[in-house]
Amino acid sequence: MSNNLAYTSVGLPLHTDNPYRDPCPTVQLLHCLAAAPTGGASQFADGFHAAERLRDEDPESFEVLTSTPLTFRFHDDDVDLRASRPMIELDLRGEVVAVSVNHRSMEAPSPTHVDLDSFYRAYQRFATLLQEGQIELTLRPGELVAFDNRRVLHGRAGFELTERRHLQGCYIDMDAIWSAARQATSK
Repeated sequence: MSNNLAYTSVGLPLHTDNPYRDPCPTVQLLHCLAAAPTGGASQFADGFHAAERLRDEDPESFEVLTSTPLTFRFHDDDVDLRASRPMIELDLRGEVVAVSVNHRSMEAPSPTHVDLDSFYRAYQRFATLLQEGQIELTLRPGELVAFDNRRVLHGRAGFELTERRHLQGCYIDMDAIWSAARQATSK
């Protein structure tokens, strides 16, 4: 039995991969090697767009999600990974720079840091905005999708366990991409 739902056939809600790592992986690539004949569509939503909508439509919830420290954790027999960050991270100018949503690895916030009713109301409102902006894409064998894991949340529709679906994934840190781009343009 897998300790990671990515290796199962169940549907996965929109989420950020590995928010329990510090730093959290930036660019994620998913390469379709085999597609399930039915189900298994990939789902995506722009977390920055949803965060800006939340800022405009519900400033109180935006404040809660940008100021509440959360601990994300993954542990098994071999590792215990943890990182703390708010669900919506801002830079010094107040611009959204990262979104971390993963209900499977997020620990409950401390009631000493936030009113829990306010937090979960804000979280539900943000989740609704993410779902409203969700798109679905069925990858075919040979196709690849690349996205910023700190901005774009992804999920999956469920599929029959008897069907074969295989996406090979990996991560590239953004600094490596920028470095390669600078090197390429300087030659």
